[in-house]
Amino acid sequence: MSFSFLLSIVFLSATHASISGPEEKTAQMGGSVEIKCRYDTYFRDYQKYWCKGYYRKHCTVLVQTNGPERKSHDNRIKITADNAKGQLTVHMNQITANDKGWYWCGINRPHIKDPMSPVQLKVYESRKGYTKDKERLR
Repeated sequence: MSFSFLLSIVFLSATHASISGPEEKTAQMGGSVEIKCRYDTYFRDYQKYWCKGYYRKHCTVLVQTNGPERKSHDNRIKITADNAKGQLTVHMNQITANDKGWYWCGINRPHIKDPMSPVQLKVYESRKGYTKDKERLR
């Protein structure tokens, strides 16, 4: 094997190292949701973020962190990075209809394409009377 071939493998594995999350999550309006994304612990010293947008290149960063935890400006979103486990946990609360859509768990890699994983958030309204119906069935 040539040195350049080995170097190519190392470069590709470092730039395309995995981050993965659920493909889809659902949340009730007014409620909360937790999303967990796993990443390679190689990225422990890199900034993690949560952004919203259909296209990867044009998503809007809602909250990002270098440390273990960070909240959004409106305190509705909190991300926690557990670098020992390689896990980014996103908590969103006070869910509204505007929260539905595509999000990305990401790792900021200056000058290199960020590893990112898409998550579609589906928001539903609570069924009025559902709690009463549930109680009546007991």
